[in-house]
Amino acid sequence: MASKELVRSTRDRVLTGLAGGIGAFLGIGSGVARLITILVFIVSIFLNLWFLILAIYLIVSAFIPREDDPEDVRARGFVIDIKRIVLSLLSLLFLGVGVLLIIYSLLLALFSIGIHVVSIAAPPLIITGIAGMILAILGLLFGLVASWVGIAISKRI
Repeated sequence: MASKELVRSTRDRVLTGLAGGIGAFLGIGSGVARLITILVFIVSIFLNLWFLILAIYLIVSAFIPREDDPEDVRARGFVIDIKRIVLSLLSLLFLGVGVLLIIYSLLLALFSIGIHVVSIAAPPLIITGIAGMILAILGLLFGLVASWVGIAISKRI
């Protein structure tokens, strides 16, 4: 059932509760809203618009009130909570870096597999393929850790 007012969810949230709130407002599942948000962000990475999408997400998160605020933002005037904005920026930064590292590491792994195939004709290339695979695995691990740190920071907001 769609809610009457657009608010950020405090019960159904991963970062700021924006996707959960939008899902409740539109009458769709919060998972669908999150999936759409993630897909838009991934497409924006390839279109080199990720910074714009990130800025829009943060601005919208700052303006939409939480669902169980004792005082509505409109009733008490516009208030900026610097701590919440800084934590949101940090969590999104870590998540963004983590997702980028994961994407680039997977691409590097595919490239390294291609080098292994080519190394049949030119054996010295096998060292490059092994080095690329090691970097891909390390990048994947660092990407997962950075994403985990971003989610941990977002839980403190």
